[in-house]
Amino acid sequence: MTIREQIQAILDDRTLPTGYHKAILIALSFEPNNTEINQSELMKNAGIGSRNTLVSTVQELERLGWLRVERDRDEDNRFANNKYEVIIPNAKVW
Repeated sequence: MTIREQIQAILDDRTLPTGYHKAILIALSFEPNNTEINQSELMKNAGIGSRNTLVSTVQELERLGWLRVERDRDEDNRFANNKYEVIIPNAKVW
């Protein structure tokens, strides 16, 4: 699926609860799969001003099956950048 098709599938979906959900998925669609991105950068790219909103929306996208997140820790056991993969459920291949 191309980036254009992926974004169109996100825009066409009517099951996503809010525009924040779509904004996060679209922002991540421009990143290669499993790209490491920090929360501040993702918030900026998706137009989200609250870290709490970002975290809760990402968790809901995971629960809904739209997003896979790999949470890593560095050598000091601190959280590192997450790796995200957008999954289009029931994707139509155009």
